[in-house]
Amino acid sequence: MSESNLLGIKKLIILINKYTKEINKEKINIIFNKYNSNSIDYQILIKILKDFKILGKINYSKKIETLINTGKIIKINSIKKDLLKIIEKIIKENRKYGNRIKKPVE
Repeated sequence: MSESNLLGIKKLIILINKYTKEINKEKINIIFNKYNSNSIDYQILIKILKDFKILGKINYSKKIETLINTGKIIKINSIKKDLLKIIEKIIKENRKYGNRIKKPVE
């Protein structure tokens, strides 16, 4: 998981370079966290990291941050939708490689 700003991408690339000697690039999956209006354009992120599987992005806003910081348990539909898309991609990848994980119940 990486934040989708310049610093987050630099950290991600350093981390990837450190571990790709031990792990195949094909096994690295990326999720962009806290994607908002200040983030690098999603299509540019895809081009920068074209050698890796990008599972998706989790949209984020100041309103969501405020709600999370209140400490209340809440349902945030926009994050839920983003996470469900990512979960579907993970399940699809697991099935591709032989794992039999059942689809989550909604």
